[in-house]
Amino acid sequence: MDKPKRTLIADTTGKIGKKVTLFGWVDTIRDHGKIAFIDLRDRTGKVQCVLDKLPKISTESVVEVEGMVAKRPEKLINPNIETGEIEIQINEINVISSGFMRLNWEKSIKKLFLVQIIFFNLVVQGNPVHFKSLGCS
Repeated sequence: MDKPKRTLIADTTGKIGKKVTLFGWVDTIRDHGKIAFIDLRDRTGKVQCVLDKLPKISTESVVEVEGMVAKRPEKLINPNIETGEIEIQINEINVISSGFMRLNWEKSIKKLFLVQIIFFNLVVQGNPVHFKSLGCS
């Protein structure tokens, strides 16, 4: 049996109750133990996907998702996104390419700032660093 044709995320809102195949990047992951959520994005938008068991993936992974388009419960509708009234109930997920973890720029900037302060205190204020004394040659 042939696989269903790819559906763009923007076109999923009109397919409630139908099976779709989506390709995209994993934007966010929320694992609540018994149920997990993935926000999947492509060039046309973002949609929430629901699954029971979360495979080993990270943000920015490229995945293929097969599942049913379902209407979200009234209390869980997200008016901030175009696909906020639906979700994809995943039957199958295939990782095409593993992503990378997003860098925490705030911590990196703090470390860089700390290095600059140490350099300023040691070198600029007349306390030159002797690398041999630090065990460097």
